Amino acid sequence: IAAKHVEFVKRILDRRGLGGDRVNMYNCTGAEAVKFVKSVEDMAYKIEKLGLNPLKTDQAVIKAEIKKVDKKLITKTPI
Repeated sequence: IAAKHVEFVKRILDRRGLGGDRVNMYNCTGAEAVKFVKSVEDMAYKIEKLGLNPLKTDQAVIKAEIKKVDKKLITKTPI
């Protein structure tokens, strides 16, 4: 069931242009330390290759625009 949920989330991210590769599922037991380390390294490599989260970039732009508007409103508002 968990694998189906992961695939569902991946499809949603792909449809939204965020990259479904940002989500993966790895199965490791406590006795599989080497497999766990390789899984973490693999995911870190994939995320680095994908680059910044597009939503964060958009949010930074939006926040900057909001600050500009706020400054204009503050300077125009009589005290």
